[in-house]
Amino acid sequence: MKILFVTPHLPYPLIFGDRQRTYLLIKNIKLKYPPNEITLITFNDEFCNKENINEFSKLGIELVIVKKEHIFFRFAFFLINILNYPLLVYKFYSKNIIKKIEDLVNGNNYDIIYVSTIHMTINILESKKIVKSNVIVDFVDSKSLYINRIIQSETYSIKKLIYQRELKYVKRLEQTVVKNFPALLVISRIDKNYIDQFSTSNNIHVVRIAYELPQFDEYEDNLNKNNNNSNITLFISGNFNYLPNIDAINHFFKDIYKHVLSKHPDTVFLISGPGIEKIQIPICPNIISLGFVKDSKEYMKSVINSDIVVSPVRLGSGIKTKIVEAMYFGKPIVCYEISNDGLDAKNNEELIVVKTPDEFIERLNNLISDKTLRQKLSKNAKQFIKNYFEDDPIEYTMDLFKKIIDEKKQQFYIHETKG
Repeated sequence: MKILFVTPHLPYPLIFGDRQRTYLLIKNIKLKYPPNEITLITFNDEFCNKENINEFSKLGIELVIVKKEHIFFRFAFFLINILNYPLLVYKFYSKNIIKKIEDLVNGNNYDIIYVSTIHMTINILESKKIVKSNVIVDFVDSKSLYINRIIQSETYSIKKLIYQRELKYVKRLEQTVVKNFPALLVISRIDKNYIDQFSTSNNIHVVRIAYELPQFDEYEDNLNKNNNNSNITLFISGNFNYLPNIDAINHFFKDIYKHVLSKHPDTVFLISGPGIEKIQIPICPNIISLGFVKDSKEYMKSVINSDIVVSPVRLGSGIKTKIVEAMYFGKPIVCYEISNDGLDAKNNEELIVVKTPDEFIERLNNLISDKTLRQKLSKNAKQFIKNYFEDDPIEYTMDLFKKIIDEKKQQFYIHETKG
């Protein structure tokens, strides 16, 4: 099978959910389903360094890196097409990448073209040479759901109007993609159900993200050390270049952490993630910022060395990968409802889900005081993740690839017979 992956960024390092999703799909296809030929085409950016590129060279992936045109070119395209697309896709429009994709498709008989995120669909839709019958688009999550949730929380009228305009055009683009491509992927049924409200197609597939989680014995010393720790450590992580995570960390420090510290003055707050240096963190000896921990093993040690993971995320869509990772290690979690979307873990049994800041404070303080509850949540979280991992998203995706290839062959056969 020959597959062309089209991505907005090099899907490494794994600092965004869409990059982790694409990278692990590519890696597992190469290692578990040989022989397959994979080409990855993406834009040149700060992540296209020798170290990151080597991750794909080791797998035998053909990597094609394309330079974007000057910003004035995209601005001109925006002015001409202002009524055609949402604002979020113009940054990713490129004649260079369209031409390169067309050349690759013309010179190779690709069985599948896999487009990562709705942002890159503009380059497929604007091409008159790329046949859409074997193109799979991975939305990851629904951007219209994401924007709709921002609108509900936005208080400034001008911003609200801009988001409402954007919502209209994102919905229209999602409808266009659903209508014109044979298969769309989303990460949770919440995202699928939202798109289904304004779409009549049945080609949207829920495929959870693949995870590459370590074995427990790699971290046995850390687990034992943490069990003997008397102080309670809370862990917050995320990509703090991303609006929902920026909102979450600011909300936590503004509305929650002082109420926790006043009742439990020995509590340690551990924070990690790219972009954290841009966040205005309160000056407090109990707050420790680890910055961006690039090494995945060191990051996992930070999770293990904590007692409770908190997720004060109030915006966004999709499944929160950090929640899954924390539950894998049996960490008790306190979060808002949005962090449980698509996971559907049982409240008060497998994690603690709250609706308001006051409830967040109350339940978090109770959890810090209640070791028995922490142990119960830890045990149940591990079992939940064990059940969650029973299905294989890579196998499902490969079966979907084969189905689309067979349907394309059948269409070709019918066409040839009629001819």
